[in-house]
Amino acid sequence: MRSFVAAIVIGALLDISACTPLQQARLDPLKFSTAEHVLWTDRAKMNFDLRRELADAHADPSERSGLPACYNLVQNVNVEITSMDNFARGTVTDDASALQGDVNALRAARVDFKHDIDAFVNDGVARPGSETSTIKAITNKIAGAVADAHAPISAIWADLSMAHAAARSLATGSCKNDAPEAMPPKPLVH
Repeated sequence: MRSFVAAIVIGALLDISACTPLQQARLDPLKFSTAEHVLWTDRAKMNFDLRRELADAHADPSERSGLPACYNLVQNVNVEITSMDNFARGTVTDDASALQGDVNALRAARVDFKHDIDAFVNDGVARPGSETSTIKAITNKIAGAVADAHAPISAIWADLSMAHAAARSLATGSCKNDAPEAMPPKPLVH
């Protein structure tokens, strides 16, 4: 009888454990080098789009004979700028946000590391001699990732600014109301 009851209890526990969701392991953040590569890839795409937009913006007006005055600006240049703006507002901003999340995760891990060391010391364990250099290495890695993120993001926004300037140079005279919308805000990694 006891083995029967034990089998039922074990079965019930297995059944209950099968119904509860498994604890998700906390994902490791991307390597900073991966996140930086993604931003440089975004930069390459934006630069390619800029060259295409500038070619359209500087197209020979004689090639557009018979078309309305603002046709090139509205149907080509502004369409490309809208695509570039959407890419900057979406993909690039998301990639910068992902890197910011990685930076924040490493900062939190650094704080946890400091607290863990302090807890060990409080329990009588000798403070490790490498603590300061380890914390400094983590801090330097964070600062490097932040600095490295600024270069591609700034280059992307410089390309975007150049594209907007080219479009604004066409938005004169009868086309003055066809200037593109304002640029999206530049994401910051800090």
